Amino acid sequence: MLEDYTKAYPGASDIIIELARTELNMAVAEQRHRHDLESKESNAYIELARRGQHYAAAIAGSCIVLGAVVMVVGMLTNQAGIAVTGAGLILGVVVALTVVFVTGRESQAKAQADTGRSPRDTTPPGDGQPTS
Repeated sequence: MLEDYTKAYPGASDIIIELARTELNMAVAEQRHRHDLESKESNAYIELARRGQHYAAAIAGSCIVLGAVVMVVGMLTNQAGIAVTGAGLILGVVVALTVVFVTGRESQAKAQADTGRSPRDTTPPGDGQPTS
């Protein structure tokens, strides 16, 4: 088939082959770029989640320590109301963390049931091929 093009226009087969190589190189470069972007996006999401967990742990830990201090001060001064306030602060933090943990697990299970895949799975649905 390329011979017919070469007969009609000398050098046409070389031009066609070079255009095909150029298109292939562009497709490979675009795919590499897309993979890089997806990797950066995934890494940014992981870092954001990690940072949020660190902040939550710091806040929860601070509240628990504060509650313990308030509770000890209440016991040392024989003021039951203050001790109960400290215990309530600790209990509130524990309940809040439990609720966040349980609802997070439920939402992950729901997302997995809806899509048939893990929420952390970054593969596009369907045949596994990226969509444009």
